[in-house]
Amino acid sequence: MAKRIFSTPSSDDFFSCPEFIEHKQSWLIWPERTDNWRMGAKPAQKIVAEIANILIDYEEVNIIVSKNQFQNARQQLNEKIKIIEMTTNDCLIRDFGPLFLINSETKVVRGLKSTFNAWGGTKYGVYYPWDDDDMLSYKIFELEKLNYYELPIILEWGMILLDGKSTCFASEEGILSELRNPNLTKEQAENYLKDYLNVSKIIWLPSGLPYDQTKGRLNNLLTLVDETTILLSWTTDIYDECFQVVSETEKILKKTVNAYGKSYKIIKVLLPKIKNRSKEETEMIDFNINHNPNAFDQSLVGSYTNLYITNRAVLVPTFDDEESQAQALAELAKIFINKRIILVNSRELLLGHVNLQNIICHQSKIM
Repeated sequence: MAKRIFSTPSSDDFFSCPEFIEHKQSWLIWPERTDNWRMGAKPAQKIVAEIANILIDYEEVNIIVSKNQFQNARQQLNEKIKIIEMTTNDCLIRDFGPLFLINSETKVVRGLKSTFNAWGGTKYGVYYPWDDDDMLSYKIFELEKLNYYELPIILEWGMILLDGKSTCFASEEGILSELRNPNLTKEQAENYLKDYLNVSKIIWLPSGLPYDQTKGRLNNLLTLVDETTILLSWTTDIYDECFQVVSETEKILKKTVNAYGKSYKIIKVLLPKIKNRSKEETEMIDFNINHNPNAFDQSLVGSYTNLYITNRAVLVPTFDDEESQAQALAELAKIFINKRIILVNSRELLLGHVNLQNIICHQSKIM
């Protein structure tokens, strides 16, 4: 039985390994919401199956499926993939799923759960209810037989970025928002992050990219590929609404150092030119009063930094933009010289307001 621990990861010397460290396994959720995913979620299921079937060549894969979709998922997935019947509200496991913590001395693994409110609660949240999503971490800890901590604030893991060496990037727009923690001060937030993520330095970034329905997600803006190398989404177009965000982020990164006093190497990757949601893509989504509508001509946000680093491979989202894709792949080839780069067309994910990394939760291997 998984038990809650009432001390903190910092006091017990537990930390979360970043994604670029070797994995034990990955966790995904089978998409089903017909009010978020078009055509009865069939195209989204196809892309999630494609991703899972790629991942299984590099690490163990668990995919969470409802009882109604169990046979459909099983038919599309590699036989090596473990299917777990469980109820969720949607599939963005990176935001509301578990964080796995390791003690490097004892090799013990524990979990960390945060509170989830669908990116805004009953007034501004993307969908209602979200209680099954908020319960998911408890169920996974029970399956994995892991004791766990609970972070006492509302936080999606997409709002932070960890280097595994005592530094945490944090989204002001997300964490300090009235949509999540209206009475939380920056000082209080820093104390919680330091105690529960076992870090000594917080680097605050003002916001995520525009048009992000979750309001503050960082992984479309930047990602770490090692302890001191950052991929930063970029545009030189001063009329692009992303220009101010990426420029301000670059200024912050250039003048900051990590917890050990090391500067960051910044590698810029062009933002793709993404077509707005088409009329056809809008008409094939069910209406639900408890879900924010996916409107015709709605702007969609995507980037190459929302990639997924797995064992011996890197899954890279693509968006049918040859110019930006060529530039991004040229930079990634220089970085990941010992990993296979695998392209995944992510248009279907963008239509559900997510990108590739948002639907995968990594669990690090005990080294």
